[in-house]
Amino acid sequence: MNVRGLGWAQRVALGIAATLLLPVVTVGLLVLVVTRLTDLPEGVALRVGHTDVSEQELRQRMDAFEALYGIKAPSGGPVRDGFIRESAKAVAVSIVIDQAAKQRGIVISDEAARDAVDQLIARKFGPGGHDAFVTLLGEVGASMRNVLDEIKRQQSFNQLVSQVTGGVSEPTEADARALYRADPTAMALPAQRRLTNIVVSSESDAQMVLRRARLGTDFGTLAKALSLDRASRDAAGDLGYVTREQLEDPYGQAAFAAPAGALFGPVRTKSGWNVGKVAEIRPEIPLAFEQVQEQLRDGLRGERQTKAWNDWLGRQLREADVTYADNYRPVDPDGAPTLSPAGAAAAGQLAEHR
Repeated sequence: MNVRGLGWAQRVALGIAATLLLPVVTVGLLVLVVTRLTDLPEGVALRVGHTDVSEQELRQRMDAFEALYGIKAPSGGPVRDGFIRESAKAVAVSIVIDQAAKQRGIVISDEAARDAVDQLIARKFGPGGHDAFVTLLGEVGASMRNVLDEIKRQQSFNQLVSQVTGGVSEPTEADARALYRADPTAMALPAQRRLTNIVVSSESDAQMVLRRARLGTDFGTLAKALSLDRASRDAAGDLGYVTREQLEDPYGQAAFAAPAGALFGPVRTKSGWNVGKVAEIRPEIPLAFEQVQEQLRDGLRGERQTKAWNDWLGRQLREADVTYADNYRPVDPDGAPTLSPAGAAAAGQLAEHR
């Protein structure tokens, strides 16, 4: 059973401050770059000012994105073509950001980048995972140099965000109260349900599970014996307390329509065929201003940082001169990338900065 993240209002109520921020500004926002149809030298994918990006360099950037973030180009057809064009646009925007960082004297050393790579490897592969990471690089056609360069771009971006948004004014208690009054009903702990669940491979198997449960077989025993979901099977099918927004449709609809103690299903999801049981219901609980004040102020601070960054980035991009080769020209060159590896990298850094 797939469980998704909480929505904005729900995470506010749960006290998760970071999620109150407006959507993270990626390097692809406010792309107002003026492009022109001009022939480029053979083998050049795009040009930003006097900087050319060859087709090989673009592929290397995409390989690094795959190694670092799992962002992989589709195998073929129009979808792959669109991905490559959007990737070219994201790289063009990232160059504009790189140039601005250098103008501000932001320089990242190889040593700092290597430390960050070591931390990434430890998180992704565990202790002694360097060899596994090198193997992954070989599989996707990237080199450690590509990875270090991409990490340096991220760290440079992080410092640039700090400089650009450093002068943002701090939200006051009055500002937070005004936001709370605008929609106090959204400031609540969302209704939750504790669910147990069994995942099987076919509808007929799910019907069999449902019959046995209705005849009195302990649901947890059935889960341990039959469920394909390893994550919950060892816990007798227990998914813990979840909100409606965390659950994949139509599973969430069925789970939140059933009364306490009831069985529901079979319901098909990406994981397979599901039979669930509602173990307990927790109703929505409104929260007072004092309980969410800090989260609200964090949200307002993020909004102001976002505006400051947007305004600054817009000015930079309006002055940029970007040209794409025909095979790499995006459908909407002046719009935000709809598929942005560079944006994914930047988003992580901006979130960490905040």
